[in-house]
Amino acid sequence: MLAVSLFGLTAATAQDLGGPADAPPPAPVPSLEDQLADLRARLDEQAAQLQSFHAAIGGSADPDEARTLSRAGYVYDNGFVLQGQSTDGDRTFRMRINSWSQFRHTYFSSDGPTADENDFEFERLRFVMSGHVFTRSLTYFTQIDADNDRAQALGVLDYFISYDAGAEWFGLDAGHFGIRAGEWKLPFLRSRRLSGQRLAFTERSMATLFFDIDRSAGVGLYGEADVWSRPLTWEFAMFNGFRTGSLRPGRTGDLDRNFGTSGRVFADLFGEWGEDSESDLVGHDEPAMRIGAAYAVGGVDAEGDAEFSRFRTVDTGAAVADVLPPGANHFLATLFSVDASFKYRGFSFIADYYWRLLSDFGPTPVDDLFDHGFLLHAGYFVVPQKLEMLSRWSRMVGDSSSLGAGHASADEIAFGAAYYIRGHNLKLVFDASHVNGAVLNEPNLNMRPGDIGWYYRTQFQLSF
Repeated sequence: MLAVSLFGLTAATAQDLGGPADAPPPAPVPSLEDQLADLRARLDEQAAQLQSFHAAIGGSADPDEARTLSRAGYVYDNGFVLQGQSTDGDRTFRMRINSWSQFRHTYFSSDGPTADENDFEFERLRFVMSGHVFTRSLTYFTQIDADNDRAQALGVLDYFISYDAGAEWFGLDAGHFGIRAGEWKLPFLRSRRLSGQRLAFTERSMATLFFDIDRSAGVGLYGEADVWSRPLTWEFAMFNGFRTGSLRPGRTGDLDRNFGTSGRVFADLFGEWGEDSESDLVGHDEPAMRIGAAYAVGGVDAEGDAEFSRFRTVDTGAAVADVLPPGANHFLATLFSVDASFKYRGFSFIADYYWRLLSDFGPTPVDDLFDHGFLLHAGYFVVPQKLEMLSRWSRMVGDSSSLGAGHASADEIAFGAAYYIRGHNLKLVFDASHVNGAVLNEPNLNMRPGDIGWYYRTQFQLSF
């Protein structure tokens, strides 16, 4: 009885005192205004810390600017993206940082006068910065290249600024009319327009490189129009000359005083083209076809010694400057190209055709020299989006090596396979190509004039 009485007394006392017999009262839930106030306080604290750091490194101590910087950040979106806005909120800034590399093994088995080759190399090691400043319509692109088989191991490959004048001045949709200045890939060949990381083979074809005008410094216009409800993309440029991106401007003897011009247009006839690469990596459910055409023209003088020697002849690959008679120190170069590409359910087919006319030689007269060539390329994914089998044939025919006395030709036939581990970002490519007379002097592409034999290339590509 005493124990029962004591238990009852303890329970009653606990109930009166709000002890363990009662559940504790719930904690009050902060109101939405209190939560927002707490969040603002935390942001102000971060801004104050950033303000102190920014002032310590010589920046502005303005608290509004510090708050703006605290809202800036980075994400990964096909590259590391840094972005932010000015303190007044009227100007935006964005930078995307990318890097990609191609580690290659090349074995050349010579059947001609040139030596064999067997080596490893970084063929392309790129660092890219791109984005916009002040406004989304003012964009920039910078690409730095490292290549361990060139005398200059590191250099700026591209740098150009583009301004979307159509959107800013005329109220057009973005990309419909723009202005570009700097050094970049000139508008001409389909293959050159693509990044090297989106090629199907390890390298562009021999015919493509023979007729290519590559990079140069200049100014240009670009845009897009809708023609019969289909997109038509165009670009035109005026520049220092053909393949002059690595040459020094000014009175150095590298360049002459002649400008060149080039232009390219292409249109999607049917289907959605999607990813801009040679292979049908995405696997089109519906057929898609793209066609294009381009021209390039410019005078070339011997006063620009390096530029004058860059034109090559069919068959031997000798410089045109070396086969001209004494006194012929000027000519006009005119080039044209057309191309068509098709993709459907993992199958891709490409056909390019090129023409080059060298004329108006002087003061010593020389007959016009005409060379032409083509590329046929086919690929098919035997394992969708993973394993692609490749083949191509490129051919050049012309009279440049004989100064019009007769025609010569050179061919390249190639086969290969590409394994896409993570698309173009991570892939492995093997190809074998046979040439019966290389027409290029491209040691950084493992090709020398007069090469006859087989090139075997294995390449690992990483990009992020």
